[in-house]
Amino acid sequence: MKKITALILSLAMLLSLAACGSGNDSEAGSVGSTGTKPTAQANAAEPEQNAPAANASAVDAQPVSSGPRTLRIGTTESSGSFDPWSGTSGPQNYLAFETITMRTGSGEYEPWLAESVEWVDDTTMEIKLRDDAKFANGEPVLGEDIVYTFEKSATGTSVMAVHFSVIDFEKSTVSDDGLTVDFKLKQPYGPLMAYLDIPYVVDKSQCEDWDSNDERWWDSPPTSSAYEITENVSGSHTTFKLREDYWNKDRMPDWDEIIINYYSDPTAMFIAFENDELDLVLGVSNNDIGRLESGSVQNAENVAYELKASNAAYLFCMSDSREEFHDPKVREAIANVIDCDAVGQVAFGGYYELCDSVICSGTKYYKSCGTYDKGVDYAKECMAESKYPDGFAINVVSTE
Repeated sequence: MKKITALILSLAMLLSLAACGSGNDSEAGSVGSTGTKPTAQANAAEPEQNAPAANASAVDAQPVSSGPRTLRIGTTESSGSFDPWSGTSGPQNYLAFETITMRTGSGEYEPWLAESVEWVDDTTMEIKLRDDAKFANGEPVLGEDIVYTFEKSATGTSVMAVHFSVIDFEKSTVSDDGLTVDFKLKQPYGPLMAYLDIPYVVDKSQCEDWDSNDERWWDSPPTSSAYEITENVSGSHTTFKLREDYWNKDRMPDWDEIIINYYSDPTAMFIAFENDELDLVLGVSNNDIGRLESGSVQNAENVAYELKASNAAYLFCMSDSREEFHDPKVREAIANVIDCDAVGQVAFGGYYELCDSVICSGTKYYKSCGTYDKGVDYAKECMAESKYPDGFAINVVSTE
């Protein structure tokens, strides 16, 4: 059988520019583009077998050799602690923990640790847990673990806080059997449903007294997935071994072992991929994507790849600490003067899609709000009508 490397480029939605003003001013909206940040998956061979079902996008790929089935992954994500609230959030965490729901390849959400999730009313979300879900230590996944996980997410320093802080934990309840949680919200917040695949559920009784610096987050985190961590070397690699006692027998992954290798240089990572040292690579540079598309990659005839949106968005935010941004006309001017196509081409090599909402199009409850594309002349008119017709200076701060 001809060896095929199935390489999936999971392209992060590249550029979503959200013009954020103060308060709930209806004229503050979003501008920009969404697109795709290169991620790649690889190595292949027996199509009759399926890919791992471990909270990561699946790829129809299996090693050719017999014996233990090992998947070798390369990523530009940094390694680190498995503390869900202060550590990394790359593929290693998805292999260690499970979530309430999981996003499918089509962008839909399906229950995972939950049996069902539904809105009881505008401010009450009911989560019914599976009665057979267990942590790696054999303890059942209960409502108190979900409440603990969500409350830590709401009070932590991660981006999750903005979504889960809307929950009123004092008024939320857990059923007597521990399998049903009714979360009460402080106000209606529909997008919460779309973020239930983010918080990694942990065993409260095992880690409640751990702080973020506890070494056990490195060596023996309270995993809930189909894998156990056998080795975690900072800056080098993490090795996962399949648990034979995993509770979800219907969704047992196909890989006996997964090794995640960490790279600071995407070029070096891709060279390792070309030399058959890696089966799957995440964080491929635009240059290497161009080589893939041109067929100039080593052994290109054995490489198949697909570009896929990952439903991530980049935001351009206007701080409400600046008085000028309180003026809707100023925000409208900025929103309409940014050339999102140019930004997408320069910053992301053309791998992006224009954004017409602060929620990506692949996300449930998405609704198009239109784009800001009236151009420079209209922006000048807005500024002339604003409180700052002579303009003012803006400092733009970026993480990259």
